[in-house]
Amino acid sequence: MKFTAKRVNTNGLSLQAHVTVCMETLCERFPEGRMTAYDDEEKGYTEPYELGFVDEVGGVYYVYSRWGSPRVGATNANRNLAEELAIWLQNGGR
Repeated sequence: MKFTAKRVNTNGLSLQAHVTVCMETLCERFPEGRMTAYDDEEKGYTEPYELGFVDEVGGVYYVYSRWGSPRVGATNANRNLAEELAIWLQNGGR
């Protein structure tokens, strides 16, 4: 599956996978997908940016950080593809 970084609407998306690459690295690697992040320090949301992605068939994903741990948000129907996106990101987007 091919993923493209771009700004997306995150409504209706929730945690589906974890990523082991830091948000700073991901934001540098995919600037075209950078979006202003939700900010709520008490709930663990402290990064300045989130990243949006879409797949070849229009599935929507976003990468955000909570408590310093990058995560992939997607719909429940796209859970397996969210895990694929996480692996793709961990492999440098290749």
